Amino acid sequence: MITDKEYIVLECLDKFDVVGARQIAILVGNKEESVPRRRVNDLIEDKLVKDCWKEGKKAYSLTGSGLNSLEKRRKEYVPGGFTTEHKLLISEVATFIHLRYGISFYSMYQDKDFNNMSLGHAPDLAIGNICYEIELNSKTLSRLDKNFKINAKNFKTQIWVVPSRLKALQSNLKGLAKKYNCDTRIWILEDIQKYVKEADLKDNDIGREIELRIGSGIAKKEVEFE
Repeated sequence: MITDKEYIVLECLDKFDVVGARQIAILVGNKEESVPRRRVNDLIEDKLVKDCWKEGKKAYSLTGSGLNSLEKRRKEYVPGGFTTEHKLLISEVATFIHLRYGISFYSMYQDKDFNNMSLGHAPDLAIGNICYEIELNSKTLSRLDKNFKINAKNFKTQIWVVPSRLKALQSNLKGLAKKYNCDTRIWILEDIQKYVKEADLKDNDIGREIELRIGSGIAKKEVEFE
């Protein structure tokens, strides 16, 4: 029988498709890494979770049986390639937000959660009335403009997570923020990774939940950034 805490691990993996070990521990509210590792190993033995290697580290995702246990009617995620790298970085950003602002992963929405909404473009992550985009490579200005404009219409604030090396992309984003008069932040990916790696988990918990707000119904920012 699946315990309540194991069920939370399964829900976390369902949310992000593929997640690293430390990220799981943090997102499910643990104050140390060892306990959720044991739970994940038990879930692997029960064939509800599978592991894979990415850049020398283990990551985890749900099996078909794991999805069935959550009554999810979709195919299991098959890790591999750039898509997995991007998904792992989305869960890394989610982990940073959880640690820094105390927000539960249950309040985090990904592009797959917007399939039934006609947004025109779905961001990598959305919380409250803030959307997040994780960019690992440069984009043409026209494509960047298109996505930025749609985000500006649907969300109060945009936060773009980019590697420090992409100076031109950062400059283009600042220009678009002025063009569309949109509250925009640029977070450096390496700073986020360092924060998550070094974070003390003694005060970690499951976090608070906030409502997703899209479009003209936006009243205020749900999270204030320093």
